Amino acid sequence: MKSFSFQLVLVALALALPCASAREASPTVVAIEPQLGAAFAMPHPSHLEMIASAQMSPATQIRYAGVIYTVAVSRAGRIVYVATSDPAFKTPEGFTITSQLSQLLSTGISQPLREPGWAYHTSLPSGWHAAFTSGQSYTGSPLRPDSRVQWFFKRQ
Repeated sequence: MKSFSFQLVLVALALALPCASAREASPTVVAIEPQLGAAFAMPHPSHLEMIASAQMSPATQIRYAGVIYTVAVSRAGRIVYVATSDPAFKTPEGFTITSQLSQLLSTGISQPLREPGWAYHTSLPSGWHAAFTSGQSYTGSPLRPDSRVQWFFKRQ
């Protein structure tokens, strides 16, 4: 019975450890808004972020002005991608992750373009892009007017 209990504990630990190690550390608080092309000494790359269809970069989470952003950098240590799905974020145009596609289109924003396997996205006048997904492959089915923004991003 002891052997069985010991094996059960080992199995439980093996299942729990990947989850514990996959947790991301608290976002690093920064005093300056992340800007594309800026040098960024990443304190702790926590993951690889898919920043485009078939493109990944080392990334981490930061907090600026109460909003959590994902920042990805190039090999040269320059910011190549900034994204957020934080409910506290609002674009200069007034859009949030609760905004629907129909709301964006009614203001003259272009129909989103499909980037296969990654997202549909459209440019905003502020330089942010609104990203939408649909279907299992994120771009597998057409967007509907009530599709909601999933995240906002900027990239080089």
